[in-house]
Amino acid sequence: MSFINSVLKVFVGDKSEKDVKSLQPLVKEIKSFEQQLEGLSHDELRQKTTSFKARIDED
Repeated sequence: MSFINSVLKVFVGDKSEKDVKSLQPLVKEIKSFEQQLEGLSHDELRQKTTSFKARIDED
């Protein structure tokens, strides 16, 4: 079975690699938000938290 699995991985690919590849665009988007928030002060972050909570309550 091990030999068959390794041959299949060569031709079909590994499921975990496919999963990681499909998630990469989302990871890049999240990292872009991280860069925006790094420069904020503690008070600005508190204000963001308040606005996020208000947006959640609206939905």
